Amino acid sequence: MRLLILTATLLGTGFASAQTLIDAPPVVPADWAAKQPVDPEWKISIAPPGEQAPPFDLKVHFSLGTPAGVCSNYLNYAAVVQDIVNASASAAHFDNCAFAEGLDYISRLTDAAERELDPAFKGWVKGQTPSADAVQRVHAGMFRLGQALHAVQDFYAHSNYLELQINGKTAVTAADVQHLNFFRAAADARVLDLAKSGGLVSGTWPIGGPKQCRAGSATHQQLAKDSPADGKGSERPSADSRTYHFLASILARRSTEQFLSDAALRWPLITQVCTALVGVDPAGDSRKPTRMKP
Repeated sequence: MRLLILTATLLGTGFASAQTLIDAPPVVPADWAAKQPVDPEWKISIAPPGEQAPPFDLKVHFSLGTPAGVCSNYLNYAAVVQDIVNASASAAHFDNCAFAEGLDYISRLTDAAERELDPAFKGWVKGQTPSADAVQRVHAGMFRLGQALHAVQDFYAHSNYLELQINGKTAVTAADVQHLNFFRAAADARVLDLAKSGGLVSGTWPIGGPKQCRAGSATHQQLAKDSPADGKGSERPSADSRTYHFLASILARRSTEQFLSDAALRWPLITQVCTALVGVDPAGDSRKPTRMKP
């Protein structure tokens, strides 16, 4: 139902062609906030270093209308938008081995967030209540960060990065896999090096573009780990390991947490407006009804 409502909302925008990324407006429709209770899969602290986030309490921090709930809605609505308006754009999902394009897209979305957050932060005096304009800019910035995080999470679900991490290990646990930091291009060199000479690939998506994989590469269906119930996500590296879906979701969560924490460190107004906790619904792949949920 959520996707049907959202599709109707965005049909006027049009759908992305294989080569085009649509710049969806950073606005959360009133019906989304009113009809969709904020019940996030991941509860993520964005408290600055040395500060402790308040204890998580669903009723206090994520009931509709609270600052954290509103910011969370912007993050999560943005993630869902990507599977509709940018369904066929490889860069938005790291499909078709479009690693350079995906990294560039994350960078451009972070820059777009900066254009909203920088003016809001510079006009704010610590200890004072932010202006209505500053709050609006923070929400718009969170929307752009949410779009970027969709791609970050899809990197682990749609590529073989996890398989390269495992590399024949048995009894694989979350401690055996390392996430990447995608904020401010910190991961770019590592990803591009793996794509060039380290065997990194992502699944081919037939309607998507650009297509950068070699002929005969694995398909999206063969590599995708979005679902715990079927496909690669339901498989295990070994009989005594956790599933590929579980391990990919751990990496996605770690990268999401670091991305948002680094953003809050760069723009402290985020924690002033949103509080030190946000709720994130993992991107999954709404082009197929699955979720990145351990």
